[in-house]
Amino acid sequence: MLTRNLRLIFGVMIIASVAIALFGFIYESLITCKWKNLFRNDSDVDLRIISIVGNRATSLKRLLNSLNNASYFEDIVVLDIWIDRSKDGKVDTQTLEVANSFQFQHGIKSIHVQPTHAGVYGQWIYSWDVSDHSPEIAVILEDDIEVSPFFYKWLKIVHTKYDSYDNINGYSLHGRCENHALIAPRNKYIHVPKNNTVFLYPAFNTWGFSPHTKHWMHFVNWVTLKSNDTTFKPSVANIEPTIAYEIARSRGTVANNWDFLHLYHAYVHKLFTIFPNIQGDNGFAVHWKEKGLHYPENIDRRPSGDLLRDWSPDIESLPDNPIYLDFAGRNINPKNYQWP
Repeated sequence: MLTRNLRLIFGVMIIASVAIALFGFIYESLITCKWKNLFRNDSDVDLRIISIVGNRATSLKRLLNSLNNASYFEDIVVLDIWIDRSKDGKVDTQTLEVANSFQFQHGIKSIHVQPTHAGVYGQWIYSWDVSDHSPEIAVILEDDIEVSPFFYKWLKIVHTKYDSYDNINGYSLHGRCENHALIAPRNKYIHVPKNNTVFLYPAFNTWGFSPHTKHWMHFVNWVTLKSNDTTFKPSVANIEPTIAYEIARSRGTVANNWDFLHLYHAYVHKLFTIFPNIQGDNGFAVHWKEKGLHYPENIDRRPSGDLLRDWSPDIESLPDNPIYLDFAGRNINPKNYQWP
């Protein structure tokens, strides 16, 4: 009886093994080569697009359409759409409908609805969960951003060129860099000679940002610890964001100025963000200044700049020693720069 049972067990195991092998063969045959890659582990993702969304359905639709119009070179792309709830826990139905109905033509689309109100703080800081050794490139886009068809092409080039530099905070897609210094005469934007295809600046820009993985993960852990420290008072002298942060602190809305914490983290660790510097101030992303947290009234519907529509080989001429600027846009040597 025991021998008969063993034979039966072995027979079932053999049949199961054959069935699994046959299923795998059929499965491999049915899936085209391009889409096979999408079933690999997250560690094999080339680009992760993180769209953080509130209740602006029209803005989201414009962003998503621009993502479909971009080039990705058959790379493995994941689009994560993070939809926040209002403070009373509601999800905007029109925004959710836009996200659900959108057909991403270049990879996998995933929709994540926040379980509770996360705010701009939670949406930015906790929407990318990755190890600091992951090879994937991530880009974080708010819903009122529009991207150039070449945004990923540029990100691939600059990540490859500069990720090994130890003081890179990340990469801005926006073609203009605001002047943060309180030094008169104070221009609104930093002006850099166009023979510099990129430049490095102590502060980042939220209008399309691709973090350096290691430094971003360090920032996330750092700011999580600091959020529990009631004595923590970050300050960087002689720059406008410090004033804005202090005003937010007095009003109890510090979480809305989370980007100052990112600036302060860069200040403490002497990190710089790379900006594109293209003829005509063209950029790889623009901001539409939609009504929301920072723009209460939707008065100026013009974008913050011009999107790059035509690629030039000059853009790929990236210097080994790019120019570094201080908060006022003055050339500095990062090795002996005295931070304010």
